[in-house]
Amino acid sequence: MNHRDSSLGSLNRRRGLRITIIAAIVAAGLMLWLGLRNPAARAHDFFRATFFPIGGPALSLLETPLKRLGVIGAGVYEIQPGVSLFLDPNDFIGNFVLHAGDWERLEWDLIAPRLPAAGVFVDVGAHVGTYSLKAAKAVGEQGRVIAIEPNPVTAAHLRQGIAASGRNNVTVVEAAAGDRRSRLKLFAAADANTGMASFATGNARRSGTYQERSVEVDVIPLDQMLPALTLPRLDVLKVDAEGAETMILRGAASSIARFHPVIVVETIDAQLRELHSSVQELEDLLRSYGYTKASATTDNALWIPAAVPTR
Repeated sequence: MNHRDSSLGSLNRRRGLRITIIAAIVAAGLMLWLGLRNPAARAHDFFRATFFPIGGPALSLLETPLKRLGVIGAGVYEIQPGVSLFLDPNDFIGNFVLHAGDWERLEWDLIAPRLPAAGVFVDVGAHVGTYSLKAAKAVGEQGRVIAIEPNPVTAAHLRQGIAASGRNNVTVVEAAAGDRRSRLKLFAAADANTGMASFATGNARRSGTYQERSVEVDVIPLDQMLPALTLPRLDVLKVDAEGAETMILRGAASSIARFHPVIVVETIDAQLRELHSSVQELEDLLRSYGYTKASATTDNALWIPAAVPTR
């Protein structure tokens, strides 16, 4: 090797070292910034969520050993003190929570003031527990949360979050709510958005690249499910079931008349129509129960019993 080649090699090594140092500083700065956005999450949590879905060939080489070390991949994360969830950074909700530290904050801000200590929260369509576990913390040990989730895989992840959170006041019902007792096919959504599982294939297909998968699940009306749980009260009923909301509320008429809960319900017309309903039908049903729409976000609405003082 001549002197010129040696000099070029030395220059390239110095350039490579500088690039490596700069990349490390940028990565550390990004991880710190993300950590400040969500202080409850650890730095490696954000590493898992941020870099590996978009990491490229260099990071892909590290994927297997880092998975063995438990540094990347789906798992249980503490998103705030006392609230841990099973989150997958490659799943839409998991990735969102890992980055933002929360899910549907506007909706939660409607619910939280209406959950007293020792209160009761029923979560229809609990998914991994983004609402259920915050509610369990809010109502305390004397309160109760009923987390209803029909998808067996998702229900298992929900239980992992409950165990990691140390909550003894959450009851998981691995079934679907509806307007009559039956068994129906639940169509699993794409892995990239598991929260889109639905009784309608059209809704499940909206979740992304889709390969049809289904599982038969028990369907139990809330009016049959809740009495067996011997609830002393019901403060908030949240219903998010990818188009099945109208049939769920039909099957809850007696429970609603007895407890007069505040109701937070998803109202996406396209999803409701896949199951032969509509936002108009859903709203007419709630008005027939004596409810008034008090507030709304993009996809959800808060309904208050007109005859009962606002909690």
